Amino acid sequence: QSADAAAFREMVGDRPVHVVHHPNVIDPLPPAEREPMEIAFVASGMSSNVDALRQFLQEIWPQVSPEVRRLARIVVYGGVCTKFEPSELPEGVELRGFVADLRAAYQAAAVVINPVLAGGGLKIKTVESLCYGRCLITTPCGGEGLEDGAGSAFLVATSGVEFASHLASVLLDSEGRSALAMRAMTYARKHLARDVVRASLANALSVGQKAERWK
Repeated sequence: QSADAAAFREMVGDRPVHVVHHPNVIDPLPPAEREPMEIAFVASGMSSNVDALRQFLQEIWPQVSPEVRRLARIVVYGGVCTKFEPSELPEGVELRGFVADLRAAYQAAAVVINPVLAGGGLKIKTVESLCYGRCLITTPCGGEGLEDGAGSAFLVATSGVEFASHLASVLLDSEGRSALAMRAMTYARKHLARDVVRASLANALSVGQKAERWK
């Protein structure tokens, strides 16, 4: 990502540094029509994911009005589920753990959240959501490396209050959800598609080889 590239440029002087995005298959999914709407969180059991989900359930979700909360349920996938007991979860939260078909999990999701506050590198769960064309709400940490898509391809919340506000707005606005999902897919095709990433790398290598020949 760009922050890493800046650090490397300081180390290597005038040598070229090129950012290569994580290459993906772009797989747009149809809008999720299931009711109540599903809010999905897909994550491993890393402590940063556990802390993020716990904070979301304890501090952010309660800020959404009861009327809006009744429109949706939170569905959690992956190893993070093993770190929670059903008894500590609020009503409307379901732990599904590992699933054989991750695509089906995203297909059922009307909204995807990534409320992480710590962690290094590009967040693959953010990338996955964009490449499936899903309505995504995340944090500045969750959007690291993809900052040019913030506010357009996905929504970024800098506080719990803002996260709850974003969540309520997309749950109540089906047209807004659809528009955000379309922008997510447009961004993914432009920046994250496998052929685009490979072409960008091939071009950088070609330019580098030409520069070496002229020295």
